[in-house]
Amino acid sequence: MGWKTHPITSKLLSKLKMRINAAVRMYLALEEISKNTVSNIRECFAIIRQHTAWKKVGVLSADFHIPRIQALCQLVQEKAY
Repeated sequence: MGWKTHPITSKLLSKLKMRINAAVRMYLALEEISKNTVSNIRECFAIIRQHTAWKKVGVLSADFHIPRIQALCQLVQEKAY
């Protein structure tokens, strides 16, 4: 996987908000069912599978969550979890 992490700065957040408010809003999916990280990743994969036209997916999270998210995504993709 080609993971890129970017620190969330107020400038980056402003750019993200502008993009969301402008062109991306109709493509924004917020997963609100899960109660923990594992179920969150499973639900996100389910959402992604429903949108076959999507070419890229971004995950917004705190820096300290990214290694755990990467590891769990790998497990979920391998169906080992």
